[in-house]
Amino acid sequence: LYTNSTISDDVVALVLAGPIDYSRHENQFDSFGAPPPVVMSQSYAFATSVAAMALSLTRAGITPKQILLATDAGELVAFDKRLFDPRRPHVHPTKMSAADREEGLVPYSPPLGAI
Repeated sequence: LYTNSTISDDVVALVLAGPIDYSRHENQFDSFGAPPPVVMSQSYAFATSVAAMALSLTRAGITPKQILLATDAGELVAFDKRLFDPRRPHVHPTKMSAADREEGLVPYSPPLGAI
C-alpha cells in the first residue's frame, strides 16, 4: 500500500479512511519525476598494477596527507589525498560552485595518470 498523503501510519486510521483514490495526484508515484540517484562510490583507473597502498603519516600531523602506491615495477607514487575525496563534484572544472572551490575540492576524474 503506497500513499504519498498526510495519512498517519496508524492502521486503524488507514482502515477507516477507506480505499485510496489513485486518481488523486498526491497518491500517484511517477518514476520519471523521482530525483536522480546519489553516487555512493567512485572508482579510479591506474595504468599499472598496484602492489601496496598506504597513507603518509607525520609526527605532528600538520602536513597534508598523501596516498602512497607501490607498483609491481618497484616504483613509489604519491597522490594528494584530495584526489580520493568522496565529495568530489562530478562537474567540469569551470562549473564548480564557489563553496566547492573554497573547500579545495578537485573535480572527479577516473584516470589517475600513468607512470
